Amino acid sequence: MTLEHLFKYGLNATPVLMKGLGLTLVLLFIASTHGLAIDSETGEQMHAPFADRYYVSETGNGSDGSSWSNAFTNLQDALSAASSGDQIWVAAGIYTPGPNETDSFNLVPSVSVYGGFKEGDKRLSDRDWEVNLTILSGDIEGDDTNDGNGVVNDVLDISGDNSYHVVFADGTTGTPITSKTVLDGFTITAGQADGTNEPNNLGGGFYCNGSGINNECSPSLKNVTFSGNLAQAGGGMYNHALNKGTSSPNLSEVTF
Repeated sequence: MTLEHLFKYGLNATPVLMKGLGLTLVLLFIASTHGLAIDSETGEQMHAPFADRYYVSETGNGSDGSSWSNAFTNLQDALSAASSGDQIWVAAGIYTPGPNETDSFNLVPSVSVYGGFKEGDKRLSDRDWEVNLTILSGDIEGDDTNDGNGVVNDVLDISGDNSYHVVFADGTTGTPITSKTVLDGFTITAGQADGTNEPNNLGGGFYCNGSGINNECSPSLKNVTFSGNLAQAGGGMYNHALNKGTSSPNLSEVTF
C-alpha cells in the first residue's frame, strides 16, 4: 500500500503520519482493512466505517458542511447530503425546515444528528445541549410568541402557518429506520399539524412513519425536549404503525 493509497483511503491520515512512519502506517492499514474510521480532527475512532461528518451553523458560509467555517446554515441541507453512518453536528441556534407548511427535517436512516455544540467544538464530549440551545422550530413565518430563546411554551402562542411536522422520519421507503438513526440534543417546538387529512393533522413535533408490513420507524431520541407542538393527535410525537408495521422510537432523557 502506497502513501497515495493511505491518503486516499486511510481517512485523512496526515495528523497521524506526522508522528512517524513505520508502525503508524501498519496501524492505519489495519484500521482501514477492518473498516475502522480514524477521525482526522480528534484522532478518535469514528462510529462507522468511512463515515463523513457534516457541520451546521447559523453563521457558516453554507458551502459544503465540511467544517464549522464551511457549515451549512440549513440542517435539511446536511440531511440531504448525509448517508448511512454519517454524523451531523449542529451548533446552537434556531433552525426552521423551510418556507412551506409541508417542509420538515427528514431524518436519514443510520445517520446521527447531534445538537448542543458551539462553533469550534472538536469532540462530541465538548457539547452542552442545555447551555447551547439547538432549536428545531416549525415557526416558518417567525411570528409565534416564544420565551426569548425561540421556544414556544404553549400552543396558544402559535400564530399563522407553521410546519405540519418539525421532524419527519419515514421508514416506509424500503430502508428501515432503526436505533442507529439518532437525534440527540435538540428542542423541537412550534409544530402545527392542523391539516385536514393524515398525516398533516398528526405529530406536530415529530411524525414517525413505520406503517406497512416489514416497515419500521424506531430511531433513538436522546436529550430532546418537545415544547408547544399542536396536532389533532400526538402533538409532540405521533408513531404510525398500522398494517403490521413497527414504530417504536427509543427515548432517553426526553421531555414532553
